[in-house]
Amino acid sequence: MVTRNEITITNTTRLPSGRGIAAEYRGIWLVNVYAPSRTPKQQERELFYNNKLPYLLRASSSNMIVGGDFNCALNDTHSIGQLNYSKALDGLVRGFELQDIWRADSLRIVFTHYSPMGTSRIDRIYTTKGLSNKKICVETVAAAFTDHLSVVKLLSVDVPIVRPGKGFWKMNTSILSDEAFQEKLRQKWPVWRQQTRFYTDWPTWWGR
Repeated sequence: MVTRNEITITNTTRLPSGRGIAAEYRGIWLVNVYAPSRTPKQQERELFYNNKLPYLLRASSSNMIVGGDFNCALNDTHSIGQLNYSKALDGLVRGFELQDIWRADSLRIVFTHYSPMGTSRIDRIYTTKGLSNKKICVETVAAAFTDHLSVVKLLSVDVPIVRPGKGFWKMNTSILSDEAFQEKLRQKWPVWRQQTRFYTDWPTWWGR
């Protein structure tokens, strides 16, 4: 899970295996999943969905987003070729009433992973019903760091939007109590005062 510096997340929770992490942002519970892969690990994958992933899900949360690499399919629209169906994940999705944010149709079938064995949409995003209704769009984009396509979803949520640009600067006044800063200022101040004659006015001297 990666966030921008200006976005503050809280209540971060991780699975010891590293296959899941969750955090809260403005009342939205975010869950990132990387399930065991391939057919030989089907039993391990079912154990993950039955016993591990539920630890990260919040039954009380009406705003929840669950996304990542699920390494399985729940219906025929998720793959062409071998279908790695997961009964455990299907039960979780139904139990939490999660909705697949991608509404694929016959004219625009999209997959996120291609291999000699077939194509699949193992990378998905699920949301609770309230957030699903706030979907603006969803797309897949190529990513240089993986052989999967990334899934990008845009949501309209009632949170402040941080836009870069000019704002109000406020000095961190706690530095005035720092002894090292005070000593440095005492050393520099006489030199700075002597340089005032090189400037046309005090504001220009102070600013520079």
